[in-house]
Amino acid sequence: MSKVLLSSFQRTGGGSLQLFGGTNLKSNAQPNRFRKVSCCASKPAEVLEKREKEKQQPYQGILHVQAGDRIEELDHRETSLLVKEVKGWLMKLASGKWEISPSTYDTAWVARIPSDSDSSLPEFPEALEWIINSQLPDGSWGDDCHLQLYDRVFSTLSCLVTLNLWDIGHNSIAQGTKFLRENMIKLNHADGDFLSGFEVTFPMMLHEAKRVGLKLPYDTEFTRLLEISTTEKLAKISLDRLHSTPTTLLYSLEGLQGLEIDWQKILKLQSKDGSFFSSPSSTACVYLKTKDKKSLQYLQKAMKNQNYAVSCHYPIDLFESLRVVDTIERLGIDLFFRDEIKAVLDYLYSFWTNEGIGWESTCIVNDIEDTAMAFRILRMHGYSVSPDAFNQFWLPGDKFCCFVGELPHGVSAMLHLYRASQVDFPNEEILTKTFKYSHDYLLNVESSHTSATKKNLMGEVTFELENPLHDCLPRIYNNAYIKHYSIDDPWIAKTIYRLPHVNNKVLLELANRYAQQCQSYQRSELKILVEWWHSSHFEDIPSTRFKSNVNMLPYIYYVICSTYHEQNFGQLRIFFTKTCCMNTLFDDLLDSAKSITELDHLQNMIERWDTSFLSQKEYKIIFQEFYNTILVMTEMASKINQNLSPEFIHKYLLAIGTELIKSGIIDARWKLQGYIPGFEEYMENAEVSIGIATHLLMGILFCGDHLTEELLNIIYDSKLLKLGSIISRICNDIQTYKIEMKLGQSAHGVSCYMKDHPGETEEDALAYLQSLLEKTKKQLNEIYFTEKDLPKNIKRFNFDIARMMMFTYNKAKQDLFRNPNKELQNMIEFCLKA
Repeated sequence: MSKVLLSSFQRTGGGSLQLFGGTNLKSNAQPNRFRKVSCCASKPAEVLEKREKEKQQPYQGILHVQAGDRIEELDHRETSLLVKEVKGWLMKLASGKWEISPSTYDTAWVARIPSDSDSSLPEFPEALEWIINSQLPDGSWGDDCHLQLYDRVFSTLSCLVTLNLWDIGHNSIAQGTKFLRENMIKLNHADGDFLSGFEVTFPMMLHEAKRVGLKLPYDTEFTRLLEISTTEKLAKISLDRLHSTPTTLLYSLEGLQGLEIDWQKILKLQSKDGSFFSSPSSTACVYLKTKDKKSLQYLQKAMKNQNYAVSCHYPIDLFESLRVVDTIERLGIDLFFRDEIKAVLDYLYSFWTNEGIGWESTCIVNDIEDTAMAFRILRMHGYSVSPDAFNQFWLPGDKFCCFVGELPHGVSAMLHLYRASQVDFPNEEILTKTFKYSHDYLLNVESSHTSATKKNLMGEVTFELENPLHDCLPRIYNNAYIKHYSIDDPWIAKTIYRLPHVNNKVLLELANRYAQQCQSYQRSELKILVEWWHSSHFEDIPSTRFKSNVNMLPYIYYVICSTYHEQNFGQLRIFFTKTCCMNTLFDDLLDSAKSITELDHLQNMIERWDTSFLSQKEYKIIFQEFYNTILVMTEMASKINQNLSPEFIHKYLLAIGTELIKSGIIDARWKLQGYIPGFEEYMENAEVSIGIATHLLMGILFCGDHLTEELLNIIYDSKLLKLGSIISRICNDIQTYKIEMKLGQSAHGVSCYMKDHPGETEEDALAYLQSLLEKTKKQLNEIYFTEKDLPKNIKRFNFDIARMMMFTYNKAKQDLFRNPNKELQNMIEFCLKA
C-alpha cells in the first residue's frame, strides 16, 4: 500500500508528517503518543444551554436511549446446549443419516409382503403390530397433528386393506371403517393440494378395498369426478416410455396396476439401492409382482433402519440436508455451525452432477426444486457447480418443468428457482431465463393462494420479490424469515410427513436468542455512537441530510450491523458508522461550497493536514474529528494486526482518507465550474467519491483476517473492490441524479453518459446505467463466490458493502439514506431496541 496510497502524503523536513495546527507525528511514534486534537472554539451561552438539553434527550425516535437501561444477560449455558444438539443433527446428515416421520400408508403396503419361507406368515409382523398401535382415536391413520382429509382417508384405506388381507385387528378395522364411512363423503376437489400421485393411487386403493370386502361409500361425486380425470391421465401414459425411461411414475407404481405393465421391464429402472424412486410402497408393489430379491433387500433395510415403520421416502438424505442447511442460514444462526455445514455440503456436493440433484443419493430422476436449492447453496459456499443443470428442465414454449418432461410445478419450486437465479455469473443465459420465468410466475400467483402444508408460503413469496438477494441485508432477511418460520409445518408427498430437523422449536429458540443477543450489544454500541456524535459538535455543521433526518446515524449503524452482526465485530461497526457519518457531513459541506478559493484552501489543508488553511469553523470540526478518529483506529488496529506497525497503519488510514477527500473536492470543482466530464472520466473519480472503497479499506483492519502490507496492496487493487465501487456509484446516481440536478450538481452518471452520446435521452442513460449495474452484479457474484486468494471476511465485507448500497438506493424503495421509510424505521427499532 505504501507504493499506492502513501504517495499522496507531502513530507516535511526530518521525515515527519505535518498535522493539525503544526503538530508533528514522528516516524517512530507509538500509539500512546498519538495526541488527540481538541475541538475548537467555545460556544455562546444559549448554544451551550441548547446542547445540554439535546444531551439530556439526544434525538427523537430510536436515538433516545435511556441512560442506565439494564440489558438482561442471556443464559449462555442453555444456548450452548441448543447449539450442541443441532451440531449432532448436522454431523448425522454429513454421514448420510436423516430423520423423517413414518408413513402408515407405506408401512401398510410393506406389511402386505408374505414371508419368503412361509407365505401364510407376514415378512414383517412388527409392521402389522405398529399399524394397529398407531391408529388415531377417531379410527383413522395418518398425520396426527395435521388433519388433511385426503391423507387420513388414503392412509386409512391402505391400513384397512392390509389388516383385512392378514385377517387381524378386527376392532381396528371396525373403527377405521366407521371413520371412512363418515368422511369419504366429505372429500372435495377444492380441499387443497392433492397428495403426490393421488389421482392414480387413490382409485386403485378403492379398488383393493372393494376386493377385500370393505363396505364403504364408493360412489360419491368426488370419486366419480376423480375417476374421469384418472382415466384421462392413464390414457396419456405411454407404456413404451414407462418401461424404458425413469419418470415420476415410478413413485406411484402401485396405482398403475390396472395397466398392462411388463414388470420385468420395470425392474430395469430400479435404483442402485433396490428401490423405485425411493418409495417403499411402490417398491413393495413391484416385489409382490416380481419377487425381486433386490427390492426385498431394500425393504428389509428400510424396515430395520426405521424401526419397522417406513417413511414415504427412503432415503431422503439430500432433500433433508438441503433444507436443514437452508433453514439454519435463513434463520441467521449459521455462525454457530460453520464447520458442520461445510461437512454437510461436502456430502451434498459428492452427489452433484451436471444434471442436478434429486431428493436422495441414489435417485435416478432429478427435480428442479432440489437442483435449484443445491445449486444456490453450493455456489454461495464456493463449490463449482454449473447452471447447465437447469437446461433439462426448460421446455419448448418457454416454460420450466419440475421433473424432466413433466410440466407441473408448484410455488415452492419456483421460489427456490427464483432464489437460485440471483447467484448468476456473466454469460449464464439459462439463469437469465430462470430469473424471468420464476419472477413472472411468482408475481402472478394469486395472493389468495394457500398451501395445504406451509402456512406462510405466500408471505415468503411476497418478501422475496420485494427483497432480492442484492437488495437485502442478512439480518433483515433473517428477522423476516423468523416471522415466517413455523415449527408445525408438515410436508406433502404421497402422504403428509414431518421433517423434525427442518421444522423444529430448537432452531426457532436459537434464532430468537441470537436476535436478542444482537440487540443487546447493538444497543450498547448505539449509546457510544450517540455520545460521540454530541461530543464532536456535529450539530454545528449545516448538513442537509442530517438536519432533515435525525435518524441518519442509526440508519448508517443499522446497515452495518445488519451485515456484520457478530459480536466480535463491534469495532468494525462503530468505526464504519463514524467514518460514514463524517463522510456524509463532509459531502454536504462540499455541496454548499461557494468558491474555487474555498476548495483551494481545502486542497492545501489536505496536502499538509494543517487546519490553519481553513477559515470556516465547520470544516475544522469535521477534519479534527476525522483525524482524532484515525488516531483511535490506529491504536485499536495495532492491537489486532500485529504484523503491521502503528506508523504504517496511521499512514495507511490517512492516505485512504486523503484520497476520498480529494475526490470530493474534484466533484465540488466540477459543480462550481459547471463542468460535465465524459462518462469514463466521471467514473474514475466517482468510484472514489462514493466512499465505499474508503470505508472498506479502513474497515478491513477490524475484520479479524490476517493482514500484511502486501495483502493490503492486493485488496486496494482488487477487481472485487472496483466492482463494489461501480455498483455503489451507479445505484446512487440512478436514484439521486434528479436531486443532485436541483442542488446544482451538473456531473452525474446520467449527464456524463448523455455528453458522450449526443441525442440520447435521460431514459436512454438510465437504461444504460441499469444494464451496467446488472452486468457488474454478475461479475461481483463470480469473483465473490469463486475467489480463493482473498480472506473470507474481507471478501464478505466487500460483497455486503455493495449490498448495503443497493439496499439503500433500491429502485423500489428509492433513497433510504436520505428518506428512511416507516417500514425501515420499524426494522431499525426492531434490531436496535432490546
